[in-house]
Amino acid sequence: MADDKTYSEKRHYARHPGPFSAISPGAHLLDEMRVMDLGLGGCFIIVNSGHSIGATFPMQIDLGDEGLLDVSATTLYHTIHGSAVTFMNLSQKAFGQIQRTVDASWAKPQVS
Repeated sequence: MADDKTYSEKRHYARHPGPFSAISPGAHLLDEMRVMDLGLGGCFIIVNSGHSIGATFPMQIDLGDEGLLDVSATTLYHTIHGSAVTFMNLSQKAFGQIQRTVDASWAKPQVS
């Protein structure tokens, strides 16, 4: 039997499309990243120089009204457009920041 669910229906968490600005503190060069598709499980980042698959690194994401979000991220895979990362060991504060950001994006009417 074929799976008729769309890609977004297969996801575990709701997402905010972004974009958000981010950096990787502690890196030799503070590469600026653009964060897209933010959810409790992770996000997609557009960055000039990516981390190797499986690498874990700190990220600081500017969520606007929610402030700076500090997370530890692990690279899942790369595409020609950027990298998918998953968040590791989210603090309660980080969990709340992401949840409120995602909830706020769903509360706003979408413009077509």
